[in-house]
Amino acid sequence: MAWFGRRNRGAATKDGGTGGAEVEVEVDEDIVVDLTERSPRSGLRWKDLLVVSEVIDSGADMTEPKRLRYLVYFDTKKVADKAASRGRRTGYEVLLAKPENGSSYRWMARFERDAVLDLRAVIKADDFFTELTDELGGHYEGLEVEI
Repeated sequence: MAWFGRRNRGAATKDGGTGGAEVEVEVDEDIVVDLTERSPRSGLRWKDLLVVSEVIDSGADMTEPKRLRYLVYFDTKKVADKAASRGRRTGYEVLLAKPENGSSYRWMARFERDAVLDLRAVIKADDFFTELTDELGGHYEGLEVEI
């Protein structure tokens, strides 16, 4: 099993969320994109589009369910518990833990579910976690996929 996604980025920090990792990527010689912005063509954030591309390039069967993971960071356990409760009501399995070294947040919530990696579902999940962190005050790191 291999995970594609966040593992190549730095730990979540309040100053920019990437722990010093690059937030822009060069698509070709003339185009640089902000990974947190959405692709005008697919509607996915560039960072999630890169994950989906990695999964496709790996030869994974895109019609089969995959383990999808979303990492979200919060300052307090109380807020992380509230987010976890909402995630569970939405069908996610949720694990709360202390984040890895280098994170300026005190709690990490790992939301997981098995699902087909569908572009509309990725956009819907991104919207859910973005709204959750906007409301509760946290940082949504992004999508990881196990194949």
